[in-house]
Amino acid sequence: MDENPVYSPDGKCIYIDSVRTGTAQIWRMLADGTDAEQITTDDFANWLPHVCRTLSYVSYQLVP
Repeated sequence: MDENPVYSPDGKCIYIDSVRTGTAQIWRMLADGTDAEQITTDDFANWLPHVCRTLSYVSYQLVP
């Protein structure tokens, strides 16, 4: 599941949160949807990317 798409300020990239790897992580792709790459790789759930001058997002630890 891919959610919360947001364009970079220059319009060249889209940032999303996705559970492609099992836990929500932040991904970046070109504006046409190609060349997706995972930006965050940790044990936290990372949601709601926001891009201004820097990338910010909500990150929280999953509790079993």
